Amino acid sequence: MMQTHILEWRHLEVEGATCSRCETSGQAVIKAIERLNRECAPEGVRFLLQETQLSSAMLDRSNSLLIDGVPLEQLLEDSRPGESSCPSCADLIGAPTVNCRTLSFDGVTREDLPVDWIQRAVCKAVDCCN
Repeated sequence: MMQTHILEWRHLEVEGATCSRCETSGQAVIKAIERLNRECAPEGVRFLLQETQLSSAMLDRSNSLLIDGVPLEQLLEDSRPGESSCPSCADLIGAPTVNCRTLSFDGVTREDLPVDWIQRAVCKAVDCCN
């Protein structure tokens, strides 16, 4: 019997479009899930994507990932969420300026969620990684 884990990707969605940094994060989440499913299937573990589309009223929660309900930043030691100006989000919602989430980890601040950070957090949460 397969053990299933959910990776919930939360992102701004306006008329079927998302911002450029969320789009990059979403592609990374999909790539991480594909990689994890290949690596963890022999252990009886699989991962599914749950996409949560957010309105501009919930922009502070956008560009985030939860692994079985636990935020990515809680699984990566010494990481912290932040924010920076996102012209792409501003264009989508028709605002002059808007801030979108960032994540700082291991001395690096990223506007998108890299595959290796996602995989590292999942491997900490789920005991299936080699």
